[in-house]
Amino acid sequence: MTHEEVLRYVKRLTTPDIHSISLTGGEPLLAGNFLVDVARACRRAGFATYLETSGESSEAMEKVICYLDFAAIDVKLPEHRAVPRRSWRRLFEKELACVKFALERGVETFVKIVVLPSTQPKTITHVCKHLTRVARIPLVIQPVTPARKVHSAPSMTHVYRLAQAAARAGVKHIAIIPQMHKLMKVL
Repeated sequence: MTHEEVLRYVKRLTTPDIHSISLTGGEPLLAGNFLVDVARACRRAGFATYLETSGESSEAMEKVICYLDFAAIDVKLPEHRAVPRRSWRRLFEKELACVKFALERGVETFVKIVVLPSTQPKTITHVCKHLTRVARIPLVIQPVTPARKVHSAPSMTHVYRLAQAAARAGVKHIAIIPQMHKLMKVL
């Protein structure tokens, strides 16, 4: 599709209660100039834009940032195994750079962390201490929803412990929100 075609579909699906156009997918920052073209077209058409990203490319973020109103940056934890353990710090630094970049450009931003039964409070403390050095930023904790290779969710007691660890690390605004896309069986 072209960005013009995407905008035509967006306009057809628009309802009066629309908050923003969500730019998501696998990883939208990997779409390069197409993401920029879609975000620009949406902005020119008067829509607010909301990027949901893993934050793995501050270079791509820099290209699209001027067309964004909102950003959710998904911080991966070492236990997610998104990258080999020895590469996790590099990924985390990229995610932090995207958070900082978005905030500096005035994009309303929050960080999301999916937590597993194996997620340790010390991991959350480590991540949140680094986040609070960047800015006072809201945090969304999402307990993983069992699906496919994930067989169990963390207990709510465990999730509360993780939220307490984030608060002790300096995070002032914490929300616990389920993975709605999985509950709705979208993915």
